[in-house]
Amino acid sequence: MTPAIVLLAICCVVLAGLLLRLRAAYARECDRAETLNRELREFSQDASSELEASEQRFRDVVHVVPFGIFEADANGALVWASRRCQELLGADSDRMRALGWLQAVAAGDRELVEEQWLAGIENGRAFEIEFSTDEASAVAPVARFQVMPARAGNSRRGWIGTVADVSELRRGEEQRRALEERFERARKLESLGVLAGGIAHDFNNLLVSILGNSELLKQRATDDETRDAATRIETAALRAADLAQQMLAYSGRGARKRVPVDLLGVVQEMDGLLERPSDGQVRIHSELSLEERCVEGDPTQLRQVVMNLLVNAFEAFAEATPDVEVRLERVRADRAYLAATFLDDDLEPGEYVALDVIDRGCGMEEKTAQCVFDPFFTTKFTGRGLGLAVVLGIVRGHGGAIEVDSKVGEGTRFRVLLPVATEALGFDEAPVPRETRALRGGAILVIDDEPGVLDVAQAMLEGYGLRVLTAANGAKGLEVMAEHADEVALVLLDLTMPKMGGDEVYTRIRADHGDLPVVLLSGYSEDAARDRLGVSGLSGYIQKPFRGGELLDVVRAVVG
Repeated sequence: MTPAIVLLAICCVVLAGLLLRLRAAYARECDRAETLNRELREFSQDASSELEASEQRFRDVVHVVPFGIFEADANGALVWASRRCQELLGADSDRMRALGWLQAVAAGDRELVEEQWLAGIENGRAFEIEFSTDEASAVAPVARFQVMPARAGNSRRGWIGTVADVSELRRGEEQRRALEERFERARKLESLGVLAGGIAHDFNNLLVSILGNSELLKQRATDDETRDAATRIETAALRAADLAQQMLAYSGRGARKRVPVDLLGVVQEMDGLLERPSDGQVRIHSELSLEERCVEGDPTQLRQVVMNLLVNAFEAFAEATPDVEVRLERVRADRAYLAATFLDDDLEPGEYVALDVIDRGCGMEEKTAQCVFDPFFTTKFTGRGLGLAVVLGIVRGHGGAIEVDSKVGEGTRFRVLLPVATEALGFDEAPVPRETRALRGGAILVIDDEPGVLDVAQAMLEGYGLRVLTAANGAKGLEVMAEHADEVALVLLDLTMPKMGGDEVYTRIRADHGDLPVVLLSGYSEDAARDRLGVSGLSGYIQKPFRGGELLDVVRAVVG
């Protein structure tokens, strides 16, 4: 073989080896590419599945959350809205697009809401809109939009936001405001009641001195002119005492009995006594039997309630012919009903007799209606402003409530709710101990921190030939009792005194002196005084201001 052939053969062998190696490398690369391609397909499938799962989770969240989600373009036109968003606004996806959702807004608010929406979009910052919706098309009575810019990098690509039903929130806020107003009104009336009761109590103490001294002056007067002057003083003091009683009634501490009262009979009686224009009338309607219309209360105070309401109704007619309607009906009041009445004091649900006094007079604005029960508030030139205040106090004292419904130009309805009479009425009090010692051989101890009361009581009793000891406070009273224990036949005890009140003095007297008769003196009503004292066994009660004859009658009834 020639060298050329040999060289060629060698080259062919080398080339064949290279081809084989290239073929093997290519096969390997093909296998690797196939593997990478398969892995890529698997990754793509996993990514697609994860994306679908993520999108499904997003859809689930969007549909589960209680608020709706929406997307708007840069001009504020809605391009997408969740199903919940459509439900809340009562609009399908087509109506939600662009500004079609405005059809869900209440007609009266639509123009304003559109202006607020476009102003918010133009402003370029997050904003909020709250509006009432059209009842015919929307599920949420009150809806709230909260909108914020959606950005891509540094540029704004549109808007995203939420819509929520805030009706319950608004109702809760309204209820909270109503409760706050009721609490504030109750607090104000309670403070005014305490003030009125305290003033009336102190006023009664002063009237004891005025009435007592005027009575003594009449007894000792030697000429008609002095006697007439004393009579005028006495008359003025009695009128002042009546005013004090009205203030006590407002505070719920006025005199109060508890007996069955025929409310229809009270209305008819007061109608007969009412001074009215010749053409004025009161139309009375009641289909209740005697048992159904009986309430538990004080007849005198209930007469005052009816009379004040009738007078107020007649005065509501400035020029028109007075026409007042009175209705009686039996109602079953639950807690929700009672809570809506004026100044509900957590009354017990149950059966009540409703007394409605209705006029078609001038009516009242809401602001005026909220103040009609305030003491000394009046819209009348000659009024004192105590009539309806007294009505409120008496009704509260009887465990009742009041409703007021008034519209300007249409008239006013006052509804008084009073508990129905129970089968057993009256107080279960312990028997009053009777003192057997003769009054002639004993002394009467008067314990009161008001000097005028002490002086008048002493002068009155001594004027009847009785021996009197006095003490200007509770501690001094106990000292006098200890010093004259065998001489005292009766104690006249004031309830309200500084440092040591009448309740503590009474307890000490009972502990140290057994069944010694004790008669309570107080400017408050007997019920209120006994409730405060918290004990039974009192021998009697005298409400200030009192007159000499009344004082002597009580003394004689106890130890005479």
